[in-house]
Amino acid sequence: MASYYYLVATLPTLRLDGPLSFSTETFLTLCKTQVSERHYHLLCMALSG
Repeated sequence: MASYYYLVATLPTLRLDGPLSFSTETFLTLCKTQVSERHYHLLCMALSG
């Protein structure tokens, strides 16, 4: 089982009343080098609706 503690710990704080720190595309680009191919695919599916 993969552990992504560092990746999650470095994500910016999410605020419901403020702008996003970066776009979904930027988020996926950053994740692509940090997660497995399978997990990247799952992220893409989850974010596409």
